[in-house]
Amino acid sequence: MPIRQYTGKIEETLVNTERFSVFKVSHFKAIAAIDARIDSSTSKKPSIAVCTLGSQAPDEPWVLLTGNWRKHPTYGWRFAVDRVSPSMPQDAEAIRDYLRSGEVDLIGEELADRLVDRFGDQTLQVIEKNPLKLTVVKGIGEQRAESIAEHVRARRQSQMLADNLIGRIMISGLFQSLIATRTR
Repeated sequence: MPIRQYTGKIEETLVNTERFSVFKVSHFKAIAAIDARIDSSTSKKPSIAVCTLGSQAPDEPWVLLTGNWRKHPTYGWRFAVDRVSPSMPQDAEAIRDYLRSGEVDLIGEELADRLVDRFGDQTLQVIEKNPLKLTVVKGIGEQRAESIAEHVRARRQSQMLADNLIGRIMISGLFQSLIATRTR
């Protein structure tokens, strides 16, 4: 079964032990073009999914999940997560939820709504790459726009560092497994 990647927000942790976790993910959205079609293993494209992970649930609410669909004999289709890394929301409604959550300093619920109403799916890109455009939204001056952009850029940077570190750990583990296999 092919490896799939999805982004989403961890809404509820159902089970969280040292050995594994099961959690519900909302805004469950495929990020690769091949995943945008209806998934043949589930015969539907879910917006909420139940995911399993062979460790404790991540602390970050917005995540990138890499893994495969597997059918549990009792509970049905689950997304079995092989890798979790921090992510940013991808679509307008997810961005609205993210900005309304208080994660970004200087943005409350009403301002989050005004930003997403104005910039839609491009809101985070505008904040990061052209923050002065934010000044067209009531309540944002140049200084506030720059402060918001700094916060979002720092979050993106920590996401990239985490992805890089996880990738290196996975490569290291695969390399060690290969060496162990060849020396037997």
